[in-house]
Amino acid sequence: MDGTIDGVANQLRGIDLSSPGQQNQHSNPATQNQHYQHTQLAVSHQWPTVQQYQLLELRSLRRTFPVPQSVACLADDGARTTTVQFYQWVIDDGSPGPFIVCSVCYETKIGPHASIASEFAAAPTNDSYLLYCSLRYPSVRDFLSQCISTNSMETFKIFARYLATLAPCFRHKSTSAGPIYLMRGNEVPLFATCPTCFELYIRHTVFEEQFEITIYAEKIEWHCWIGCPNTTSTTVGPPFFRGLLVDELKKIHPKWDNFVSQVETRLQIPPCSGLERPVKPVLDTRGQRLVFVETDGGPNHICSACYFDHLAYTWFAEAWKPSQLADERVGKVTCKLGGQYSKVAMMVSLKRQDVGVWREAVDKAEKLPKCLGQRGIDEAELAKESKQCSPSLTSISDAKYFEKSSAWRGRRLRLALGHGFGSKEWEALKDEAAFMNEENQQSPACGGRDRGFIRISKRKWFGRIKSDPLNHGNATIVICEECFGFAARDLQYNSLFGQDLTKIAYNRAGTMGVVCQSYTNLARSYITAAAQSGDLDPWARLWVYRHEAKKAIDATES
Repeated sequence: MDGTIDGVANQLRGIDLSSPGQQNQHSNPATQNQHYQHTQLAVSHQWPTVQQYQLLELRSLRRTFPVPQSVACLADDGARTTTVQFYQWVIDDGSPGPFIVCSVCYETKIGPHASIASEFAAAPTNDSYLLYCSLRYPSVRDFLSQCISTNSMETFKIFARYLATLAPCFRHKSTSAGPIYLMRGNEVPLFATCPTCFELYIRHTVFEEQFEITIYAEKIEWHCWIGCPNTTSTTVGPPFFRGLLVDELKKIHPKWDNFVSQVETRLQIPPCSGLERPVKPVLDTRGQRLVFVETDGGPNHICSACYFDHLAYTWFAEAWKPSQLADERVGKVTCKLGGQYSKVAMMVSLKRQDVGVWREAVDKAEKLPKCLGQRGIDEAELAKESKQCSPSLTSISDAKYFEKSSAWRGRRLRLALGHGFGSKEWEALKDEAAFMNEENQQSPACGGRDRGFIRISKRKWFGRIKSDPLNHGNATIVICEECFGFAARDLQYNSLFGQDLTKIAYNRAGTMGVVCQSYTNLARSYITAAAQSGDLDPWARLWVYRHEAKKAIDATES
């Protein structure tokens, strides 16, 4: 198989679930049942998807309106029950089972077998949740084929009881000693999978013997390559290596060498350069620089890393194709999926199955004026320097960890919004809003150096005024009420910075208004040290040095 980017791209086209009878024909039902029956484990908790179904009103399984049908299994692209008909397995006692299938898979794989089909019922309509077809898992397809061959759901019941004992995949980096499944012979170093993903995607397939279980003597940092996105940014589509594995296993004769080759090919592709930075083209075997372009001739480009990490195993994969990048365009083409905004728009576009949503969002974003943000180092580079420097990696337990509390408040609210968007449960957002309102009433958020306030804001200002104009060891500072509270209010020598300068500050404010001068953690730390010890000299030296540096910078810019 071609190991170039063209070969991988062709591999990723036209995903279609194979019929259960063709899947993993080597499986031995007797051995398989023995594996899952070796422990008599009671069902201590339901398989994760059941938690969604328990929230639905199961007493009405009939629909009162026709539901549009999908023409193919959505696989890893979930859908709402108002757009796609789903059928769920019903256990003997009438409660919903842990498996649900889309209408396409039900009609093609289950419907022709009356006794098996009778075990499934139409899923209730509820627009609050995205549902996913369980037949996207190789192991589920394999067990279903056994049920069909034996005309009994007993194998499914055994499998369901076993799955209920497994913990969900972490989906992020973990520190533990195992158990971990690794490739035999370390063909791809540290290619690992958690026990749950191994059972769902690899157990009883032709690739099972290529992995071995490992338990280390001490904890190590690892992540599941099958269930975890291989990027640290927002991942739009399913994890690439999982899609690659499933795609290879769907073939009548899966080849391990092909899978390993494509994994190694992906690992050689450089990461996305990021927003507004030139794409790093991938060289094929002929030395041509390749990027992905829109199949219909659209103007957008994306880098190879973003295509594989975000789009390769979605219905949108067909909308892109690899293309040679002309020499004169090298260094001038940017990746339209390099920014967070574009990724979120793509997620919405995939859920709605409408590429126009993403295109419109990207087009509008390019026409908007650029946000100046915090001048200096950008967020991506900042995150590489120190975890404490990036709001996205910093603990949200206290505003003191952030340069300004508005970033802290925004981070908390965004997390609550994300939780609400994903779960449709908005209590966390309501709680955060109430908490922020209370915080704001106690002391309004600092505006940092980019926002000033006028008298109508009714904000209070504190600080100190230089008492001796000739004394360079003294200085004037105006700080907002919030920063004064963080840095000095409760300390012994708070009076050093506790003069009420509200009236003076507004009287002397320029067109921008009053700006807090202690907008950095460094400045606040010096204020705190002075308020603790009563020694102003270290703070004054910093303040004079900073003032002189600012004058020099302003002179250079002018």
